[in-house]
Amino acid sequence: MSSMGESVGSVVDDALSGVYEMSDEAPKRIAEKLYSWLANDARKVPLPDLTAKLQDMQKRIEKMSKELRITFQGDVFRVEALTSESDSTLTLLSRGSSWFVPHPGVSKAIIQCLTGETE
Repeated sequence: MSSMGESVGSVVDDALSGVYEMSDEAPKRIAEKLYSWLANDARKVPLPDLTAKLQDMQKRIEKMSKELRITFQGDVFRVEALTSESDSTLTLLSRGSSWFVPHPGVSKAIIQCLTGETE
């Protein structure tokens, strides 16, 4: 079995036995992937304070990535934020804001960080 397959299998096994326990490196990978999308790929309104907004979101994303719970319900992974602040960040990424477009698949991106999949 490939290492990606083993990783996917590990995620599925953990999820089936309850809540998926993220490795110590997982939150960093999640934060890097989501922030990279926001900084480099997302369409943004060119505001005078865009740099400050991006820095604020980077901090929020890093905090959120440490406060996630991954569960398996039926045949679907579910990504949940454990605090209201992190839930707000997750929702903001999913729905967008007045200065950036929504992420096309936040939960999928998070799961990909855990399984080692690429788009």
